[in-house]
Amino acid sequence: DQKQNFLNNISHDLRTPLGAVTGFAQLISSEDMDFSPEELAEFNNAISENSVMMQKMIASVIEQSQTDSAELLIKPLKCSTAQLMKQVYKTHQVLVPHHLELNLESEETDRSVWIDPNKTRQVINNFISNAFKFTPLGSVTIGWKYLEETGREGTVIYYGCPAEEGLSGKTQMMQMGCFDNVDICVAWHGGGPFSVA
Repeated sequence: DQKQNFLNNISHDLRTPLGAVTGFAQLISSEDMDFSPEELAEFNNAISENSVMMQKMIASVIEQSQTDSAELLIKPLKCSTAQLMKQVYKTHQVLVPHHLELNLESEETDRSVWIDPNKTRQVINNFISNAFKFTPLGSVTIGWKYLEETGREGTVIYYGCPAEEGLSGKTQMMQMGCFDNVDICVAWHGGGPFSVA
């Protein structure tokens, strides 16, 4: 059922920022903990960022429902890669399962990219949520690396594909013509059948 799929997807995407807001709010209101003013400001900032993200996701859903088009609405902005990844890392700090550790790796030099920051965060959030779900022990590492220029122009488009969807979902969508200007589609999960690399 199309309506049920829509509800499942939106509830899945809202779960991460909502969990971050709840987690940071619980930290702030905890009587057992003594946080510095800087830490409290950082927690409040994380609550604000994730609240804004939820508002934008809901506004996007409403906007999408008011159009007859089935196409995804993308609003690219020039964004700092380092800032985006730091925000994602901060969001997930309170969501890390107790048996795991979350690490952030980044380049020394920041890079600006033209992306839809909300859609990109949703994809990265889904990757991290699945990594938490299917990593039995150890750590999950997120990060970004700048690929040296090759002199060729091109665009890389990332699509999240949760393990429970199956490996071929996006490949089949590409074959059916759902995406424009695609030269190659790779479906890959590293390690075992449910691991996310």
